[in-house]
Amino acid sequence: MVLIGVLIALSLLSIFAIYLGKFISEKADRETLTKLTGFLFILLGVLFFLF
Repeated sequence: MVLIGVLIALSLLSIFAIYLGKFISEKADRETLTKLTGFLFILLGVLFFLF
């Protein structure tokens, strides 16, 4: 039962992420998204290095 619940949750979250990404990419400029994701990637790298 746990495996079935995990598979359903993963499927639902994947579908949600796909539609959310599609919505965001339609609303925001590609250059802005590229800069934002680059900043977040660097920030996460620094945080993982420090902690």
